[in-house]
Amino acid sequence: MRQNLLSQIGFACVALCCADGATVLTGQYDNSRSGANTSETVLTQSNVGTDVFGQRGSWAIDGFAYAQPLVLDNACGVSSALVTATMNDTIYCFDANAPGIPAIWSRHVGSPRTTYYEGAGTFNYSEPIGCMATPVVNVSLAVVYETCVDESGVWWLYSLNLADGSDYHTAVTIAGSGNGNTFDPTVQLQRGALLLSSGNIYMTFGSYGDHLPYQGWVFAYNATSLAQIAVFCNVNTISGAGGIWMSGGGVAANGAGHVFLATGNGAWDGTANFGESFLEFDANLNLASYLTPANWSDLYKLDLDIGTSRTILVGSSIIGSGKDERIWVAQQGALGGLQGRDKGPVQVMAGSGGGEWGGLVFANNTLYTSTGNDAIFSYPWNGSTLAASTVQSYPQTFGWPGATCAYSSNGSIAETELLWCVTVPTSGGSANIVTKQAVLKVFNAATLLEISEWPVGTYAKFCEPTVANGKVYVSTFDNSIEVFASIPAKKPMLSWPTPAAITFGGALGSAQLNASSSVAGAFVYSPPAGTVLPVGNGQVLSAVFTPSDTSDYQTASVATTINVNPASPTVSAVQIIETKTLSRDASNNIVIQLNLANNGQIAAGNVVLTGLKIGGVSGTPLPQIIGGIAAGAVAQVTVTVPGSTGAPGAPSSLALSATYTGGSFSSSARIILP
Repeated sequence: MRQNLLSQIGFACVALCCADGATVLTGQYDNSRSGANTSETVLTQSNVGTDVFGQRGSWAIDGFAYAQPLVLDNACGVSSALVTATMNDTIYCFDANAPGIPAIWSRHVGSPRTTYYEGAGTFNYSEPIGCMATPVVNVSLAVVYETCVDESGVWWLYSLNLADGSDYHTAVTIAGSGNGNTFDPTVQLQRGALLLSSGNIYMTFGSYGDHLPYQGWVFAYNATSLAQIAVFCNVNTISGAGGIWMSGGGVAANGAGHVFLATGNGAWDGTANFGESFLEFDANLNLASYLTPANWSDLYKLDLDIGTSRTILVGSSIIGSGKDERIWVAQQGALGGLQGRDKGPVQVMAGSGGGEWGGLVFANNTLYTSTGNDAIFSYPWNGSTLAASTVQSYPQTFGWPGATCAYSSNGSIAETELLWCVTVPTSGGSANIVTKQAVLKVFNAATLLEISEWPVGTYAKFCEPTVANGKVYVSTFDNSIEVFASIPAKKPMLSWPTPAAITFGGALGSAQLNASSSVAGAFVYSPPAGTVLPVGNGQVLSAVFTPSDTSDYQTASVATTINVNPASPTVSAVQIIETKTLSRDASNNIVIQLNLANNGQIAAGNVVLTGLKIGGVSGTPLPQIIGGIAAGAVAQVTVTVPGSTGAPGAPSSLALSATYTGGSFSSSARIILP
């Protein structure tokens, strides 16, 4: 079942200073999938040393983050917002300048998939699979789009309002058929970043760890209505493979609305099968041109597919690479057909050893590559072809799958040209099957000499760092997003002894909220004084310290824990369970009959039904005062919603909320209108 669990938390905190810089609204920075932010006005080669730049905090999330963090100006009610998604089917919006502070809103859209076929764990899928792809933001609508899979293996497309995480449009299931195949979501994995182009949302599908049968699919949905626009399946047999995943890279798009991608191991015949190929489509997914290596069959048999990295658009060209280490350059509009039979590529050249898994970056007339168990290479671009690499990061090399990099600069100012890479060190081995510890490195982009490095926790495979507004954001498999930024000159020393246990019913006071600092300033505690905590051990108390001298000392935080013992006697909690019956009256209004059962062991006092909506339309009468519900008793409530909310048989959602003395209750569910 899809859920609609929305958490919204307000706060005020100043943690990291703001700066001008480009927003990052899509995976790999732009629709060309360049991997570059050339509007970064803060970071330079002289201000990213370990003495002045480093890890400044993190945001806790509820699962692994395969998605690249997105950074938006003036969104979610703050000047700079960070949007991400997790494998636990949760989408978040944080204040990008306030690490450690809870999300502005989070949307848990359902239960992720946890049951797989034998062998799926070969690709780190031992964790749940939920929202895996990098989302995309529609600035004009103030909407973020994401795809997530539920516990039954069904994929959904969501569009959420950036203001509060609510539905912009009701989520739709991803389904379709093409090329003689019917899309089976249970064997298809949506890994590549989403694309917004020509008013459509594009997404691609490959396999769960090469588990047959599967195919490569591309879907296009209207960004406003979520109506399906087009479907493309690149093989015409059920086991033809040809998955489209590009190591998390997104479909690229040019100014004419044509979209470009690379396919993986699969059948090819140039008519109905297009494995091992670079493909170009118009906005409606009509195939416009393709490029296929002459030795596609050998690549297929040897698992050396060219679809392990995204295509990058450079001017009127595309650039791509794959496991066989070659770099391909082709002309948009006429990619070249079958190499050796047709026109072929503009250029194909040998790359570095180790194979390419998503490490391509293009900026300031240079292509950067990083392959498994090898170094970073740079290749000069003359406007139509690449020259041989003359600059490498040797002796620096990196474990599999190589470094996943992003470029930042302030235009073409040499002092600002930086290459940021998240990688497993060579000594760390391969991150193919097991998780590994990673580091963030920054290089002089011209010389590929390392400037600094920092540990970042567990490596989020194939996920680029996001550089924006003088900060670097990194996804991890530690259930966190890390942020790196300038380090203030001094940090106050804070201490907070663990307070003695208290008994339930006693409010927090100075005996518990007694943190201290080495310098003058003020603490703001959370929860504040006067709060009565529930019974439980290890409850977190936190405080933000603001120094009086903010020019020499930075704001800091400290935390401790406290145990709350039960009062005597202990009473069981209220437990409200709701069931409902929907019907229509003579006026076609929808009548909801609610049964509210108190399954707890104490009475629920002053019960009030405060809200009930179907598809965003409120019912009447509301609020309704129900009164007390004794333990084991059931109260009945009737609410009417206008029939205009939807036709009989249409899918919708029902959300309700209620309060009672000392607590509240809410639920939401997808329904079929009566």
